[in-house]
Amino acid sequence: MSGRRSVRHHTVPQFYLRRFADYDERLRALNVDSGDILERQHIKNVAFENDFHTLTKPRELAVDLESAFAQVEGVLAEGLRSIDEKFPPTQEAREAVSVFVAFQFVRSSRWRQVAQDAMSDLMTRSTRFIASYTLKNLEPDAATSFVQEQLGDDTATQDEALQLLESLSDPQFAIEVDHSQHLQQMVEVLTDRKYVDLVARRSWAMCYTDARHEFLISDHPIGLRGSPFPSGHAGLGNALELSLPLDRRRLLLMTLDPGDEGKRREVSALDALNLNSLVRDSALRFVYGHPLVPDEWLRGDSG
Repeated sequence: MSGRRSVRHHTVPQFYLRRFADYDERLRALNVDSGDILERQHIKNVAFENDFHTLTKPRELAVDLESAFAQVEGVLAEGLRSIDEKFPPTQEAREAVSVFVAFQFVRSSRWRQVAQDAMSDLMTRSTRFIASYTLKNLEPDAATSFVQEQLGDDTATQDEALQLLESLSDPQFAIEVDHSQHLQQMVEVLTDRKYVDLVARRSWAMCYTDARHEFLISDHPIGLRGSPFPSGHAGLGNALELSLPLDRRRLLLMTLDPGDEGKRREVSALDALNLNSLVRDSALRFVYGHPLVPDEWLRGDSG
């Protein structure tokens, strides 16, 4: 990417951020690490990462991805507008919102690192095992033929082949993968029905708060609470609750309790604080609120 200017790619779409901003499209931003509050941040200057959707090569694919994601966001925005008008939502709106939730869940640098680490570990372990097995169980000539076949190069000598296998079986050997694996997963979320179903099959309840209290968002707006499994790992499929703030007064809560389906809840200040804690806990670096939201509410200190 040398010689080319970095491009800002929003990891949270501006159409969604706009729902929590003022008429000038400004937000307050709390840095959850330092505790600093940044005033009146324009939505175009928050929740972005440079070249997040960009592949080193081929460059054309990067352009296609950014264009495709922009088109998808138009459909997802319509789904949120539909749920504004009708709750419980139509099946079409439910699916569009489910795609939005699943897409935003994996659309983060945190999830990118998880995906890269998992793929790196899998590829490293597999390569070490194959190299070690080949060295221990094949005669030198056969091992050389195997390496030549894998490389597509029949000029590799026996010494070169055995040396390569030795290096690949070394415990210090590791394979590093770039973020293309994560981009592939993001595309998969948009095209594979299983991700939509993980969200759509949940029970959806709408939470409302009054004018004195409001819902916040973050640079990773999908909140999770709890897991029914001893490991404590929570994801789209097993988290006891998923939350998606829709605007300053409404939050969509998606649970595993069939009794919650279609419910409308007027929540207290304490309930709103607890729901905002899901947002705060899921944040990568920043929590956002309307420019008039008090410091203590943005920090989650009190109502």
